Amino acid sequence: MKASIEEQILDYFKDADYITRSDIKAFFSTRFDPSDSKTLDARVSKLIFRLKNKELLFSIKSGIYKIETKRLFFPAKDNFIQKLHSVFKKQFPEIPYCIWSTQSLHQFMNLQPFSHFYVFETERDMLDSAFYLFKDININAYLNPDKEIMDKYISDSKNAVVIKQITSRSPLIGSQKIKTPMLEKILVDVFFESDVFYVYQGNEMSNIFENAFKNYHINYSKLLNYADRRKQKTKIIQYLKENIPNTNPKLLV
Repeated sequence: MKASIEEQILDYFKDADYITRSDIKAFFSTRFDPSDSKTLDARVSKLIFRLKNKELLFSIKSGIYKIETKRLFFPAKDNFIQKLHSVFKKQFPEIPYCIWSTQSLHQFMNLQPFSHFYVFETERDMLDSAFYLFKDININAYLNPDKEIMDKYISDSKNAVVIKQITSRSPLIGSQKIKTPMLEKILVDVFFESDVFYVYQGNEMSNIFENAFKNYHINYSKLLNYADRRKQKTKIIQYLKENIPNTNPKLLV
């Protein structure tokens, strides 16, 4: 049986570090009439859409794709995350937020922390409201804690919640009921916010980045665009090039 065009594309480019829309179009040109440019472009667009929808093709930068078997990352969710979500959304149903647990990082680490904490982010004008909302029901919440507070009160606490401002246009997993950050956002935040995530610095941060890039799909555009919004793009590019061997330097621009 003749292989479908999708199967042919996947087989032809399976060993490529990355492929571009132009690569896919050139492949199509050998199998369909290249003189009809509009039809050819439409075929390419539909194929890319189908492959991405089937999670066989992943965007790593704008117009650049990767065929790979790496998984998509979804932060772990537990009953406490569900509680925070329910409490906040009941009071403020229209306000954007995201939430995750640092336990999601433990899979990437060699030395396992004894505890974890939760990160709850929302708009700047809502920080006090979120803080008092959680405190009123005896949730162990901290608003913008510094390293000293993290060390004294949060690092060994159970169900501690760090409340901080969400950066606009943060990469979030929007398809889920509970809004959680994409892996790209988590990595940039851990890199940038050394006071909050001080337990995850040094060698362990290298382990986190290396294992994240090794085991999960990383969208370079999302990571670098978010890093740029946090004014960390140059620094994180340098860090990745110097410390994380399984990144693609051609995409770190």
